[in-house]
Amino acid sequence: SIKPGEYSLKEAFAVSSNAIFAGLGLRLGRDKLLKIAGDFGFNSKIPFEMYVKKSQFPGHSLMDSDVQLAEDSIGQGKVLTTPLLMASIAQIIANHGVYHSPYIIDKVKTPLGQVKVNNLRTVRKTVISPQTADIVRDYMVEVVEKGTGKAARMKDIKVAGKTGTAENPHGEPHSWFIGFAPAQDPAIAIAVIVENGGSGGKVAAPIAREIIEYYFKIRNRK
Repeated sequence: SIKPGEYSLKEAFAVSSNAIFAGLGLRLGRDKLLKIAGDFGFNSKIPFEMYVKKSQFPGHSLMDSDVQLAEDSIGQGKVLTTPLLMASIAQIIANHGVYHSPYIIDKVKTPLGQVKVNNLRTVRKTVISPQTADIVRDYMVEVVEKGTGKAARMKDIKVAGKTGTAENPHGEPHSWFIGFAPAQDPAIAIAVIVENGGSGGKVAAPIAREIIEYYFKIRNRK
């Protein structure tokens, strides 16, 4: 059997190995992590019809240490994020590395027939290369097929996903799952958080599966 210290990156991703990714974070350093976190939307306002608090990836501080950097590298420490940003990150991978800003209202049609298009729909940028995004997609498929996200697996639709179990100093961990489906031709991206829910694989992943199932059930009726 493979020992945790011998995981490949794909295997570490599938089983959500904190040790491997904490080590990678220390090797990369805070500057590189801060840059890519910013590219994905951390520390910036999300263009959206409603107010959304900025997600936070901490920069350098006088109290910075390797322990803090390792914690931040696995989404712990002082990292804070919103479900909307996490759904956007899933969408970036699904779209081969391209970000499209989220919106609620597509367009408004007045009684006189005038159409007002939502300008927020025009925000679009390349975050990572298609090659890198597709590698991450394949890793996310492995999570659902063989790793911590098995509870999101579906019979007829291949799901790509990533679980998260965010430690919480005030109670039980927060349970996370982000993903998209179908993995090779995505139609829906999703983020699920259950506050104080516990394991992401046990709690958030099955909720995500139910939402995805419902989405395709409704779509097939049309």
